[in-house]
Amino acid sequence: RRVLFRSLQEQGKAKNPWPNVDAHSGVLLVHYGLKEYDFYTVLFGVSRAMGVLARSLLLGKMVDRFGAAAMVFAGTAVFVLSVVLASAGTELGHFLSSSFLLGVGWNFMYVAGTTLIARSHRPSERGKAQGAAELGIAIIAAIAAFSSGGLLTFFGWTAVNIGALPLLMAVVLVTLWYSTRDRQSVAA
Repeated sequence: RRVLFRSLQEQGKAKNPWPNVDAHSGVLLVHYGLKEYDFYTVLFGVSRAMGVLARSLLLGKMVDRFGAAAMVFAGTAVFVLSVVLASAGTELGHFLSSSFLLGVGWNFMYVAGTTLIARSHRPSERGKAQGAAELGIAIIAAIAAFSSGGLLTFFGWTAVNIGALPLLMAVVLVTLWYSTRDRQSVAA
């Protein structure tokens, strides 16, 4: 680990490899006796990840109770609301509220979608299907991350946000098709 930080410093990529990214939390950690500064960045990263993913524990129960398709539709509705808020302006409030709703909608759709993938395959196929789905998600996320600057520059903030709507419509249509197919196979 120290070799990596030394290398980053030598290349000018990092002046301080031990950043305290959250001064208030740092003060609290020192107050409560955690003085191993090397762990601050890790602690912050883990705690933020836990905060983002904590609702996934509840979402599994919600998927069981309301059904995966219903949760995909709910997630899509929240995602659409995020697009509306983001398209309404570029002030901090628009950005924060739309980002929050984007995370909630994505999480709903992700948990429910992975449930649909698992249910639509035989037990012997589920691992490969889930792996393929995760690979697809990672590839799409990488493409989106690398193209986002160009898309924003070329099309603008509002157009990029509205551009999500056809993709969300595709999610709704695929989920409707799956739900209809699933009901027909149960009735048969």
